[in-house]
Amino acid sequence: MLLALSATSAPARPLPQKAAATSTASIIRPQADIQRQWPGGTAGSAAAAIDDAVQQPTAVPGTDFIYARNANRITEVSLANLALDDRVPGSVTAWFYANTGATTRLKVDLVRGEQVLNTTTLTGGSGFAWRSLSTTQGLDQAVINALSLRFTSLDGGDTNLRAAYASVASAPCDSTHPALGGYGGFGGTRWPAACWNPFTAQSPFNRALPANARLHPRSAQIVQRMRTDLPKNKQVANFVAHNDGSSGEPTYYARSSDPLYTIHCTANTDDPNGFGSSPCPMEGEKIRIPAQAVPEGGRAADSSKPLYERADAHITVVDQSTGKLTSFWQVQTVPLPAGGGRINVAWAGDSPVDGTGLSTRGSATAANYSSLAGRIRAEELQAGKIDHALLIGVRCDSGQYVFPANHSGLPCTKSKPALATADAPAMGSLLRLNMTTAQIDALPAAVPTWKRTILKAMSQYGMYIGETGSSFYFNVETESGNQYTSRGAPDAWLSFAASNNWPQVAANADYPYAHRLGSMRANADGIDWDAMVWSKLVVLDPCVTQGNC
Repeated sequence: MLLALSATSAPARPLPQKAAATSTASIIRPQADIQRQWPGGTAGSAAAAIDDAVQQPTAVPGTDFIYARNANRITEVSLANLALDDRVPGSVTAWFYANTGATTRLKVDLVRGEQVLNTTTLTGGSGFAWRSLSTTQGLDQAVINALSLRFTSLDGGDTNLRAAYASVASAPCDSTHPALGGYGGFGGTRWPAACWNPFTAQSPFNRALPANARLHPRSAQIVQRMRTDLPKNKQVANFVAHNDGSSGEPTYYARSSDPLYTIHCTANTDDPNGFGSSPCPMEGEKIRIPAQAVPEGGRAADSSKPLYERADAHITVVDQSTGKLTSFWQVQTVPLPAGGGRINVAWAGDSPVDGTGLSTRGSATAANYSSLAGRIRAEELQAGKIDHALLIGVRCDSGQYVFPANHSGLPCTKSKPALATADAPAMGSLLRLNMTTAQIDALPAAVPTWKRTILKAMSQYGMYIGETGSSFYFNVETESGNQYTSRGAPDAWLSFAASNNWPQVAANADYPYAHRLGSMRANADGIDWDAMVWSKLVVLDPCVTQGNC
């Protein structure tokens, strides 16, 4: 939820930019047939027939080829995966070497799943030559790993294809350059690359932990409570990707062309006893928001219900022209008026995107962190690297808080049933997985790469408690799928889940959302997670975060 603070902040300047790094090209070649309706030419797979070790402008001999003589015959081949590592793709150019008979045309599509990224049509009577089509839209690791080439003979007559491949232009990820994954280039169907982090390098969320960081004197006892009587479910919360994109909390990057909305906060009148003394810090202010934005959960908070019985319905908006990060709690205006207007929310606050990650005028977390602090993004999991601390929620806290928090959440004495606060964690506590990178890499092979990525972040940067209300050891905050689908792009979370074999689970009475499940059950992957991993959790002394140990 959002809580008001008395401090105010001036608009933050956008982060600095610098010259683009040099781009290089990587070749990806046909890998497998998706379908082959062109019967003629080399026997076997079409992918093998057109996978020649040549590049344009070299002429291709007619040794291996495929051809069609009938209209509306489709052959589609997938392209090989390419690990981008810390590089940002700028463009994909598909090349093909083909000819057409006098009475036929050849349509070529560059495809990602069911989405056609670009298309071209070769006219009848075209001789053998290299031709190309390109795209720059919404490129990331998930897109690169799902590319295919589709060839359709549109008319009767011969169509002959000898070779095809694609070239991916990429450059080193640069968090300060808009074109290379950095601040200033986001919005529309472009999201931050994995290398970008909000906030300064001095932010508690962006500082790597020393190997010998001092432990809290009651570390063992606090972890014991977090793993025994506090949680209802004896495991870390599962990761889920809802089929409708409604899981996680969405982030939108506003552009100067997006409409203006006037903020109206309702919490003061909805709950005068709880909010009457704290005026909403952003009441009446104007902010640009993409008109297609939808909140967490995909639907409006129901204003007919009592304030604390409504859905959170969060939205985070980053205005790259001012550097202001605005957090909304309980968005009630869904859909937004297309041309601008009023947005009703329970509460709103903001903080500078180039600040410390601690809120200045309100917050989206119980601890009063900025709403982007510690969230896992799909782009980070795709890249296999998370360079920041994580934000976690626990069942309840001790009623106290430590830096970087400046507010507590639900004290254990007010949970249902009421629990003792002795050795419950304070809000803002920094937890760490006390395992080395080598020890994480040495876990059994059945533990998937995406889990190791998260474990390494827990080890190298730690986890800050920022929320209460979890029924697990803790849950990890993530971004949402609907931030992509609302802008007309594929759901990056669903794509990641599918490519990493998260099983599909139907909606049921206990969990009414069809979803893909990234299981964190205690016996997942055939190992004892409690014995091998979660028993290694520790709580660090608050002086580590404050830097005064």
